[in-house]
Amino acid sequence: MSQTARYVRNGAWAGVGVYTLTAITLLSLSFSYDRVQHQAVSRDAPISLIEPIGHALPPVVHG
Repeated sequence: MSQTARYVRNGAWAGVGVYTLTAITLLSLSFSYDRVQHQAVSRDAPISLIEPIGHALPPVVHG
């Protein structure tokens, strides 16, 4: 096999590898994004933690 044919073959395999890695990365990101979008979001917990802090800060700031 000539040197040029080896370069062409190796370049083709490198292209296939890059394409495969890119496709796997994009698919995993899209699946994880889709899974997060379908989960129920409970916004009560963060608010319940912030409210006591909001009530406690004004007396501390104003002395």
